[in-house]
Order: sequence, then C-alpha cells, then structure tokens
Amino acid sequence: MWPYNVDMRLRGLFLTVAAAGLAVMAGAAGTAALAGADPDGVAGIGQDAAVPPDGSPQCAGVHRQRVRIDFARRDVPVRYDLTKDTQAITAMGGETMRGAIGRGMTRDSFRARFTVDFIVEHVPGGVCMVPAAVKGEAGFDDMTVYLASDYPEGSCQYRAVKEHEDTHVRINMGALDAAFPRMRAALLAAAQGAAFPLFAPDRDAGKAMGTGQIDAALIREADGFRRAREAGHHMLDSPASYQRTEGECTSW
Repeated sequence: MWPYNVDMRLRGLFLTVAAAGLAVMAGAAGTAALAGADPDGVAGIGQDAAVPPDGSPQCAGVHRQRVRIDFARRDVPVRYDLTKDTQAITAMGGETMRGAIGRGMTRDSFRARFTVDFIVEHVPGGVCMVPAAVKGEAGFDDMTVYLASDYPEGSCQYRAVKEHEDTHVRINMGALDAAFPRMRAALLAAAQGAAFPLFAPDRDAGKAMGTGQIDAALIREADGFRRAREAGHHMLDSPASYQRTEGECTSW
C-alpha cells in the first residue's frame, strides 16, 4: 500500500497476525483443528508399508505409518475497490500511516489449516497414536486492492498507484509460491517423524499431543512465509521507492 497494510490470518493454526507498517501482533497460535474419525484398536498397523519403529518406548511394537497427505493450495482472484478516496484509505491505515496520505492499500486474508486422522492402538496404561492421513489447505481467502477514487482510471496517478499495489500482490504470491511446498513437506515430515508412535493416557490426549507436534512444524514454515512477505513489502514501501513512484507523474 501507501503505506502497506496487511491483515493476515492463519486459521487452523489460528495464528492471527496484523502486519501494518511491519508491526506484528500475534494471537493464539498452534490451535490447529484436531483429528477427524480415526480407526480404533488396529494392531500390527501397515507392516508392509511401515517405517521402522521409533517414538515413545511404550509403543516399541508399533510402527509408524507412511502417511497419506492431501494439502491443497487455495488462490483467489484479486479484487479492486475504487470506491474510497485518499481520506478513507488514510483512515483505514490508522496509526501505520504516520502522517502519510493513503493513495492505495492492499489487504489480504491468508489461512493455513489441517486435520489429522490417527490410527489408535491400545497398550497397557494407555494408547499409541500413529498419523494415517493429513488433509489441509493453505492460501489466500481474500486479496483486495484499494485504489483512491481521487485518481480517475487511466490517469498517470491511477496507473502509478495500481502498479505499486500490484507489486504488493506479486510479493504475496511469490512468497506463497516459495512457502507452499515447504509447508506441505513440513506437515508430512512431522507426521512421519520420530515423535510417533506417540504414547498417551487416552485417545483425546493423544490427538491433542499428536496434532500439536504436527502443528508446530506448520507454524515454523508459516512464520518463514510471514517474514519473507514482510521483507518484500518493507523494501517496496521504502522512502526511495515512494519517491520513484511519485516521480512518474507531474502532480498528485
């Protein structure tokens, strides 16, 4: 934007981040949706496709499963809003504007979430939990570009502001291009990792513990995605960048 403002929500992790002028406020992190229906009382799970045993010593006889993963990318079209003038866009930016005039703004809503299906094997004193499948998605729910109505479509000012905001959109999409494969790989690696089979006193506790292990891996990658976005937006919203953009038109 001018300055850039983003409302980024990672639901399912439920990490809510508002990065305005690169100030970050984090909400509740690591509350991914818990497992769906999972088979119970399954012994000798998948021996022909099993990974060597690891995890909790109480589960020494239980093998980790080769986990099925269905992790989809979600993309939405960019929506352009030309109904707000510079005063309204400035007000939307709030304190992040620091006295600047809001000529454009890009807002988006990002979400990454997943569920896990576990196989449960009863052992003395509790249960052993093994992930069988991970299903989820990551991507943008919304991508809205606000262009000040003060500048008629086709004018020099309109084109300059639109190009600036479109660059913010490209930064968002480029960061997702890089991060999405890593998010998927992190989910799979965590679900097949050494934490499993996981011993727990009961199935509900095991689902919470197991999902938390996988959730932590996704949070790490989501945080890297956030940092990459912020770095790109910060460079674009530098004083030198603003000066170049303003220099494209003779008047504002």
